[in-house]
Formats: sequence, structure tokens, C-alpha cells
Amino acid sequence: MPRPTTTPRLSALDPVKFAVETVGEVQQRLYDLGCCLCLDSSLEADLILLCRYARGEVYLKDATSRTIAKRAAGPIYLGQEELGEPSRLHDDWRGRCDIVFRAAICRGRIERGKDIVPGDLAALASMSAHGIRAAIKRGEIATEHGVIPAAEAKRWMEAKGVAI
Repeated sequence: MPRPTTTPRLSALDPVKFAVETVGEVQQRLYDLGCCLCLDSSLEADLILLCRYARGEVYLKDATSRTIAKRAAGPIYLGQEELGEPSRLHDDWRGRCDIVFRAAICRGRIERGKDIVPGDLAALASMSAHGIRAAIKRGEIATEHGVIPAAEAKRWMEAKGVAI
């Protein structure tokens, strides 16, 4: 059982609520930057789909998942430099976006047979990076030169009962 935490976890995110709140945050950020842009509903739909894909609820072809991630990332990370230090952004919202994007990218890499880094596996498994490092130290997850082979990540996720 994961330790109690205030860090967002993929398994705890409701895809629709995540998308609606994220679009609201992006709209507010654009307004703060002086942009009079109105976002259409496609960003919300993309975020719902990306979150559901990251959670293993839907299957997307690799090219489709990457296209959706790129399309959604543009407005989400627009103006990051103009706003200054990341601490000025709503930390909880940033954390949720980062978790969804990292988990979706990790899932895609595993599906393509590519190595992954422990932090991305943590996002996908709804665990802390510390928990993944501890599993590596206990020998539950094998690494090669600091990365986790896709087959090993898939084996470990399936053993934990996480859809992959």
C-alpha cells in the first residue's frame, strides 16, 4: 500500500475533473500573460483521453498518443518563462499535469519496447520515486546502467496488478 502523500498520484486522478481544472488553469495563465485567447473544447477532450491512456483505460496507437500529448502540451506549458519561477504556478496543478504527461510517455515507451527511467515508472505506477528506488534496491526491479528495460517494467507492473 502506498504511503500517504500530498503528491498527486495517477490512480487518484479523475480524468474529466483533471481536464476541466487544467483547461481553467491554462485559461487563467493565458489571461495573466495578457493573451485574449479562448481555448476550444479539443484541449479538454485531449486531456481526458491522455489521462485515460496513461491510466491504461484506453489503448492508443503510439503515434496518436504522441500527437495528443504534443497538442495538449503547447497551451499547458505556454508562457512558462514569462511567468517566472515555477513556484508562482499552482504547484498542485503543475504536479498533476506532470504526472499525466510522464505516465503517458512512459506507457508509450514501454509499448514500443524502449527503456524508461525510474521517475517515469513511478508516475505510471502511482508511486513515489523513492518507492521505485527502494524496489530497485530490494531487487524487485532490475536496471541496466540506471534505466529500466521495457520488458522488466512491464513484468513488474503486471506483478503489481497495474494495467500495461
